[in-house]
Amino acid sequence: MKHRIFAALLPLFAVLATLAQTTTEKLPVRRVVLYKNGVGYFEHTGRIRGDQEIKIDFTSSQLNDVLKSLTVLDLNGGKITGVGYNSVAPIAEQLKSLRLPLGQSTTLANFLAALRGSHIQVRNGAALVSGRLLSVEEKTAKKGQEEIKSLELSVVTNTGEVRTFPLTSGLGVRVEDHDLNEEISRYLSLISSSRDQDLRRMTISTSGNGERSVFVSYISEVPVWKSTYRILLPTKADSKPLLQGWAIVDNTVGEDWKDVELSLVAGAPQSFIQDLSRPYYTRRPEIALPETAMLSPHRADASWHLWQSCRSQWRGDTQCSRECDKQ
Repeated sequence: MKHRIFAALLPLFAVLATLAQTTTEKLPVRRVVLYKNGVGYFEHTGRIRGDQEIKIDFTSSQLNDVLKSLTVLDLNGGKITGVGYNSVAPIAEQLKSLRLPLGQSTTLANFLAALRGSHIQVRNGAALVSGRLLSVEEKTAKKGQEEIKSLELSVVTNTGEVRTFPLTSGLGVRVEDHDLNEEISRYLSLISSSRDQDLRRMTISTSGNGERSVFVSYISEVPVWKSTYRILLPTKADSKPLLQGWAIVDNTVGEDWKDVELSLVAGAPQSFIQDLSRPYYTRRPEIALPETAMLSPHRADASWHLWQSCRSQWRGDTQCSRECDKQ
């Protein structure tokens, strides 16, 4: 029975593996035109089937150019349902979402100061103390004519006692707050991910039936192509010299140029740089709250009492009552 189940699951695994491979397959580059001003024109063409996503990797500078010039076409009646990319917010904005008041560059003193009030466990040799972190202070001691600076932790223990510990290599500090440990892990993950911000993946979503052709074109930043020349002189008197021209091209798009139509243009079309892939935050005006507030309810003035007096005096006379309302 186990063999039958295993044999039945094999086709399912094969189908899932095929679908995963199809989804993550990249669209190959088929045509490249390089210009002398540091930009290049790229064309990707390939075949897709059904509702499929196409992934193309760029750097941040390349993605900015792509967003200005991207063209995507489904050549066989399908639809392009969307184009997305991993938007990277500035690291300073991402750190604002954390409860820890830490910046991108921090020190041990700043890190420990950000933990003030949290439950910690301090191990100093064989001594083990649990409590809340009260403060982190920098102490200066003189040793001869030399000033030595050190950090000192103050901890309020669970019994209410205040203990101080010099921060040395033999002192261990353990954070006992589970939520705070997760915040520290998120902080370190954000700092680590900031090194990979230059990898930007664009995902093109398509919708349609059957097998179709897809065309993608854009302009991207590339290194300037260079040319060198050499003359080969013949050894025979009746032969002509041979002039050779070489082009040096750098491929920095992240994939091999296999079966690519390459064109090198000496012209330099007009181009500009605009940081479109980075989120921007604008500053809004701040309106201050009024310094004085109405603390007592609104009271009617003398006209209210006059109207009441008029109505009571001419009660029953409709015409007079209307005259009172006018007043």
